Amino acid sequence: MRPFSHFHFSYSFKYIRLAMILSVVPLVQALLALDIPGLTSILGQELIILAAIFTFALLQWRAAGYHWGHGRITVQQGLLVRRQQVISRPMVAAVQLRRPLHYRILGASQVTFYYKYRRDAVTLCLRQAEALELADEMMPLRREDNVFRAVRAERLRFAVLSANLITTAVLAVVSARRTIDILGEGINEFALTNLARVEKLVEQVLPVGMAWLFLLIFLLASAAFLLSFLHTAGFSVCRNGGVILARGGLITKTERRILASAVSCCDVRITPIARLLRRSAVYLQAGGFSGDDLPLMVYKRGAEDQLQKLMPEFQFSRSGFAPLRGRSLVQFLWLPGGAFLFAAALTGVSAWVMPQVAPLLALPTVLLAIGTLVSLEGFFTENVRRGPGRTLELSYSRFLTRHRVCVFSQNAAFVFTQHPLLAHRQRCNLRVRLPARGSFRVRGLPDYLARELPLII
Repeated sequence: MRPFSHFHFSYSFKYIRLAMILSVVPLVQALLALDIPGLTSILGQELIILAAIFTFALLQWRAAGYHWGHGRITVQQGLLVRRQQVISRPMVAAVQLRRPLHYRILGASQVTFYYKYRRDAVTLCLRQAEALELADEMMPLRREDNVFRAVRAERLRFAVLSANLITTAVLAVVSARRTIDILGEGINEFALTNLARVEKLVEQVLPVGMAWLFLLIFLLASAAFLLSFLHTAGFSVCRNGGVILARGGLITKTERRILASAVSCCDVRITPIARLLRRSAVYLQAGGFSGDDLPLMVYKRGAEDQLQKLMPEFQFSRSGFAPLRGRSLVQFLWLPGGAFLFAAALTGVSAWVMPQVAPLLALPTVLLAIGTLVSLEGFFTENVRRGPGRTLELSYSRFLTRHRVCVFSQNAAFVFTQHPLLAHRQRCNLRVRLPARGSFRVRGLPDYLARELPLII
């Protein structure tokens, strides 16, 4: 058993952030009011508050720590009320090492342990070497067999990012010119004196608003692609013995170790962009771990063998499980179809009464139309199938995304719901709940087949 060790001093950052917030706000208010005597008195009070919070943070850091050995970690926290938590190797489903830029500068690392049968997780701030030792103790690595490396995906994201930035710059110039055309060259003088031209701006603000709206959309898209590029730079996935290892990141270095035997499900998400690129994103869930912020890998349709190198149990069956006869189309289309019809009618009326507003309403109408088509696809494909090796395959649709889920856990819970219309058709809705987190809902299954599911997996 290793001796008791303290956390890295970055453990106290949350208290330091609180101290900075409490100190900066009153000072800014006094500066804006140009109250020099008040600023002096506030500065003295803030120094006392900072000293108190820093003292409290130091005492909390001195009281907290951990010791580990023989596949167990004992974590101690708390100043007045002491809390001791024990983490053993059989309880851990995944380990994540995360090093943001400021942590890397300070030589620290954030290690998070996810449980197999609990939703919560334990996060520790340690020195980099200690975090690696702790991760190797709880989930050791043996050898690395590369399965996926995000080289081409990075280049694709970078190309799309560049195209978005160029389009954003063009839209900015067009929007600025459109604004100048309406306001004239003397914008500052106009804003202060010329009230008649304010009325003219209000009358023509919708076309300007459309230009700036599309500019905002492309700015957000560019920021999203930039974050994706930074987060996935150098990203690779490999099978390391019984551990699935994922590494990557440029600004924030991330390493994820997922115990293959603890993986509860594999979620393949098919979005409209994924259909255009002919790729599908794969997300794994293991106990309390759910990496929704970053897919584990992307693979081409028909190349499931690449994913089977990580999860040999993964396999989508081709035969259907539940027949579609008697399924209600209204159950799938009433919400997206009704929203689409309402948006389309609103767009048509605006095109006749207020043509300036019509382009603004066209975007949500198109999104709702795509969502309606995905729901219509779900009417034919939403199903439950028994896979090989006592696995369960779920196929369902949610708004713009089609999900194909392969459930590996044998401890899943099944919840059946039925309203009078479904009871008349002898059908029900099925919700599959996993032990730690996550649930999936499949609609319109035959009643007798759905109730046999717990007996056949």
